[in-house]
Amino acid sequence: MPDVSPTWPQVTPSDLPAILALELKAGNIPFLHGSPSTAKSAQGRAFAKEYNLKYLDIRMSQIQAEDLLGFPRINKDGPRAISEHVPFDFLPLEHTPIPEGYTGWVIGWDEANACKDDSVQAAMYKIWHEREVGAYKLHPN
Repeated sequence: MPDVSPTWPQVTPSDLPAILALELKAGNIPFLHGSPSTAKSAQGRAFAKEYNLKYLDIRMSQIQAEDLLGFPRINKDGPRAISEHVPFDFLPLEHTPIPEGYTGWVIGWDEANACKDDSVQAAMYKIWHEREVGAYKLHPN
């Protein structure tokens, strides 16, 4: 059977700022993979600073799927009660005001390989692919 595993381009820390800028302009979400202590988070912070973006450091090894899906509550408004999930405040949603002095955010989803279980990574798919948290959209910036 042929090997169908993906091949990842090798990038040095000095190459990364230009690549991240291209990914940002293309609307892509880059995924950095490397050994611990290889400056991935530091590069994300430097990139955020260069583009005047607030850096959010989220350690996936320290969260649960519910933190990403939102907290369940009963909404009794309207003709019938419904259950909905309310996102936690650490994610910038579409109506979240941009912090003063910034033009948007960069979210560093660190330690994705060290999630407590597969449900955390599964909860991330909607955020990564659809840029949504439950029924709410992430901020476009």
